[in-house]
Amino acid sequence: MAANGTTNGSTSNILGCGPSFGDSYFSKVAIITANVAMSFLAILGNSLVVRIIQKNPRMRTSFNYYIANMAASDVLVQFFSTPRIVSDALLAPRVWLITGPFGEILCKLVFFVQDICTAVSIECLVLIAIDRFLAVVTPTRARSTSTKIRAVIIIMTWVVAGLISSPQLHFSVLYTGNNTHHVRCVIDWGSFFPEDAHNKYIAFLVFFLFVSPFVVIATLYAIIFVVVKRRKVPGNETCVKQQLRPHQKARMNVLKLACVVVVIFVFSWLPQVVFLFLLMTEWGWDIPCNMRLFRFLALFLAYSTTMTNPCVYFMFSANYRQGLRKMFPWLGIKYKRSSLIQSRTRSRARTWQTNQTDSGAEANIGGHLVTTAI
Repeated sequence: MAANGTTNGSTSNILGCGPSFGDSYFSKVAIITANVAMSFLAILGNSLVVRIIQKNPRMRTSFNYYIANMAASDVLVQFFSTPRIVSDALLAPRVWLITGPFGEILCKLVFFVQDICTAVSIECLVLIAIDRFLAVVTPTRARSTSTKIRAVIIIMTWVVAGLISSPQLHFSVLYTGNNTHHVRCVIDWGSFFPEDAHNKYIAFLVFFLFVSPFVVIATLYAIIFVVVKRRKVPGNETCVKQQLRPHQKARMNVLKLACVVVVIFVFSWLPQVVFLFLLMTEWGWDIPCNMRLFRFLALFLAYSTTMTNPCVYFMFSANYRQGLRKMFPWLGIKYKRSSLIQSRTRSRARTWQTNQTDSGAEANIGGHLVTTAI
């Protein structure tokens, strides 16, 4: 959901803003430093996540495949978004330093790839919620998903993202305004589309990439919360206490992860959605001079999910911490592994299973292992 500052080739009046609207040297340094640091941490964290999944065959589940897909898109988006954000901070939004055919190609590719990666990340959040829902409500069906089906689903996330982002590839052009010598990368819908085509496209992106995913994610995690809360651990009085403690830890980790995912998603993207809404309705795609800082902050928060997502995995998943510990043993990262004490208890509870693998805790009550994150 990129904030396109133009429609039908018109330029935003932000280019006429002077240095008094908050574009000081200090603010430029702060914006560039924050974005470069975020980019470095996002690339490092997501690369570690992909590497851990690659090295651990036990973690090659649907959940972790979606995590790896999202991590790959988060790495890719940083390579395309950070140089643009730095350029915007130094010059002005959408100002393009490279001209000619190569500059035209970059103009089309940068925003196209950036929007594709953003869409893929959000689609993966929905897929993760669906996977967790199936793992809790219908664990047998969740385990029966074949590798081919998972591969098709992952490929389709990129296909769908490419389709909804295709206007960026087709209509992005280099434009030089009448009152400025700056060359800008803008979206020009041409004379074949109505004047409000850009507004309708952005509204569609907001609905498809924010409203709908939020409704789906919140609904599925609410159902998971109810199911896990009501589910009882079978067994007689002597083994209930033994089973209850690891089950409660696993359940709380799943619920915490669910809440964190929803909260981070909403609060990271909400400022950008508000900015786009104001841009379409109140400002007519002319960004007020005193709103440029808000634009950078909204973009920073939206892209900060690429940095915070790996932190969530390492915080709530013992498997990821274990993988990180194996890669960097000198870090002293701890994880706790506990098995069910009595084989008799395992056999009696074998029919009750809650497979919440790698979503922050592993609960296989009645199986051979309960892993709880600490």
